[in-house]
Amino acid sequence: MSEPTILLVDDEPANIQVMFAALKGFGRVLFATSGEKALEIAEDSPPDMVFLDINMPQMDGFEVCRRLKAQPSTQDSIVIFVSGDGEIDQVEAALEAGGSDFMTKPIAPALVQSKAKQALERIAAAAKNKPAPAINTGPQNLLLVEDGEINRMIIGEIMEKAGHSVTMAETGAQALELLAKNSFDCILLDIHLPDMTGLKVIRYIRSLDGEKSQTRTIAVTGDVTTESIEDYLTAGFDSVAPKPIDPHSLLLQITGEDVDLNGILLSAPELGGPDLLINPERMAILTKTYSEERLLSLFNLFTQEIEDYLTTLNKAYDARNDQAIIQTAHRLKSALGHFACAKMQGVAHILCHEKDLPMSERRRLIDIMEEQRKPTLAALAGALDFQIPKNS
Repeated sequence: MSEPTILLVDDEPANIQVMFAALKGFGRVLFATSGEKALEIAEDSPPDMVFLDINMPQMDGFEVCRRLKAQPSTQDSIVIFVSGDGEIDQVEAALEAGGSDFMTKPIAPALVQSKAKQALERIAAAAKNKPAPAINTGPQNLLLVEDGEINRMIIGEIMEKAGHSVTMAETGAQALELLAKNSFDCILLDIHLPDMTGLKVIRYIRSLDGEKSQTRTIAVTGDVTTESIEDYLTAGFDSVAPKPIDPHSLLLQITGEDVDLNGILLSAPELGGPDLLINPERMAILTKTYSEERLLSLFNLFTQEIEDYLTTLNKAYDARNDQAIIQTAHRLKSALGHFACAKMQGVAHILCHEKDLPMSERRRLIDIMEEQRKPTLAALAGALDFQIPKNS
């Protein structure tokens, strides 16, 4: 295949600079700071792939994409939308406009490179008139590796609703044992596991002989920073899905196809303001998605899991185990996000991402979450019209 042409479109020069540096060596890279200019460049030099900002003056990314798809010379260009808004309506609009993929800002160079590699594989496969090996379409046999029970249940149900079969593991050792006996199309792998890190698991998988070493593996984690994403991709992950998950984005990573989930647990809520106990939009999605009986079961499990996480945090603090505090806070943040507990989620976010906090500040944050637990569960139960379990 000849050198691919990559077009970067963003009205912020700083974003173009980040992507331009990340894509050095990937091909001929062109750029435009407006939709109109992008179309001019595409007419003269049809791009193989386009990293396309959505929110631009005069002409937004959706219109640019529609016009590219309307031209024979650019209708097969792979368009990767880039946006600061990862809400589901944005993702759906991007797909409807003709986009192939979606990533959110701030831009992580390693993620840009991962998206470009996937696009190049699709381009090479299309040139040979066969499906790309990196992403299989249709129902998949998935291995979900996640130690949090709430996360396992919710992610597992979302995947099954989308037509995939799901095998579950709670530890890295269980995952590797299952992989030794079975073949999977894709592995959804948590980073913070009780026995070993997801990084150790993926390095072991990549060291295997044969096809299993190439099993598509997605890091599903709440620990998402520019540095951590680069670590995951360097270790061998194919892509990264932040928790609480955005189902459409995750399913696109698995199959490359959009799936109608009929409203099931959409994108993660914002952390919310300092006085927002419960995110009402997320709550509306929960009540729309599940039956009352299923919600009650999940709620009771959630209340117990929150209590267990807080107990583990206190024990980790008593042992002055900073790493255990951070890992538990990641798990707690993810569970809180699924159930729209915005205020506690915000505190957990600080606890797990501010890694240089003194122990006195960690103690203060743990105490805040202890104080918030009962009023948060009461607000959640009220929103769901449930009775609080007596032991909560």
